[in-house]
Amino acid sequence: MQRDMRFGAVLVIGVAGTGVQVVTAIALAAGGYGALALAWAAVVEQGMVTLVCALLRDRGSWARPSIRGWRRVVRPGLSLSAAQLMQEMGNLAPQLAIGRMQGMDAAGLFNRGLTAVTLFQRCFVDAVRPVVLPAFARAHRDGMDIAAPLVRATALVAAIAWPFFAVTSFLAPQMVMVLFGDQWGAAVPVVRILALVGMVMPFC
Repeated sequence: MQRDMRFGAVLVIGVAGTGVQVVTAIALAAGGYGALALAWAAVVEQGMVTLVCALLRDRGSWARPSIRGWRRVVRPGLSLSAAQLMQEMGNLAPQLAIGRMQGMDAAGLFNRGLTAVTLFQRCFVDAVRPVVLPAFARAHRDGMDIAAPLVRATALVAAIAWPFFAVTSFLAPQMVMVLFGDQWGAAVPVVRILALVGMVMPFC
């Protein structure tokens, strides 16, 4: 659906899944299920997403499991998987190193600071990526030069990211208190330092 630029259908799928997840989590938590409420809510969400995908898919898009043409998938998939693996290792390495050398308290503070700063990634970048990547892919398939649009997109992201990280650095105490509570006040310096690092995120 993303490849075909059917973003209306993607929106319906996302809203349906999220809505069912929220309602299920609240209902089960109110019923005394505790942490299991979130686990079952995730299961229900995936069930709803699967159902809505099945209803909105094109009739000719159904496919049976097959390994035909696997080489065309594996070749680019290996490089993409390796890049994703390296990125995840890079994200986890600082926390592992801090926990090993300075203890779990320091690792916890770094994790809280990282969570606050990555709100931009999760709330903005992850929201626009499903739209931007298919658009660039279509332009590339059509033989268009994507250099200028890529520079334009980078500039637009930077125009939003820089104010976000500047405000995050300035209001770090209030953000930490709202997100995590007063007990994590020691994470404020971490948030401010990581917010400065986030300034270069649009260019990575």
